[in-house]
Amino acid sequence: MLIILDIGSTKLKAVYLDKDYAIVKMWTDKGYNFKHDSGFKLKLDQLSSEQINTVQVVKIFAAGLSEESKKEDIHTILKSQFPSLNDFEIASDLQAAIQSFYSDQDQIVGIIGTGSHFNLVNKEETLTNVVSGGYLLSDEGSGYDIGKTICRKYIHRDFLTKEDHYAFLMSYQLPPEKLVTAIYESKQPKTFLASFAEFLHICTPQTKQQILHDCFLKLAKKIIRSIPNAKQYKCNFVGSIAYHFKEELIEVFKTKGLSIDKIEISPIKDLIAKYKTND
Repeated sequence: MLIILDIGSTKLKAVYLDKDYAIVKMWTDKGYNFKHDSGFKLKLDQLSSEQINTVQVVKIFAAGLSEESKKEDIHTILKSQFPSLNDFEIASDLQAAIQSFYSDQDQIVGIIGTGSHFNLVNKEETLTNVVSGGYLLSDEGSGYDIGKTICRKYIHRDFLTKEDHYAFLMSYQLPPEKLVTAIYESKQPKTFLASFAEFLHICTPQTKQQILHDCFLKLAKKIIRSIPNAKQYKCNFVGSIAYHFKEELIEVFKTKGLSIDKIEISPIKDLIAKYKTND
């Protein structure tokens, strides 16, 4: 039996498959960042003891897993949770997206969720290695970038309308000075700021359009700067922000000559199909 884990900073998605790659269980949990968090352990409440004992393969895709020591620690933890484990794979969240969008054609593959990252790839080979920079230096177009933009506009009273300022205050019950304190006292500032992207479902259409345009435009410009001849490749993305705001994303990219082919909320569905085909 196989378990696939797609672990983001905000949400963990897990799927338990039988020997024929049919989905038996699928569940979500709060996210985990291997760069900043400690004490990782997979919650198994959704599985019976019998199912746990039959798991032989676990594939983890997550950010912040470049250190070999972390991979060894995770393997040790999972081995203690799954007695029958005999095969273990761990790779970046971007690698999950690359595998899910497998193609013979050169393509730009990326993630636009809590954070953002992309590369030019062919099949599963990286052709242009674009350094992410993380949330302190980059993450253009991400939930973090959107949330930070919203909070900045709120504390600077820079929304397009007073209605938006009042809607933020009523929704989160945080006066500007208390919001600043909450951000700087947060143990997970990236995830905390990204949570304010939900305000786009509350604010006026004008403000939503302005913020998405500005954030997605930064991402489009970064792609063009980072990848030579970027406009000749199709772009494929996974992630909650890309999925829920796909119309705005496609429109902004079109203004910069970038073409988007596919957008998926998670790579899991296509990963399952690939494993089944290659078995």
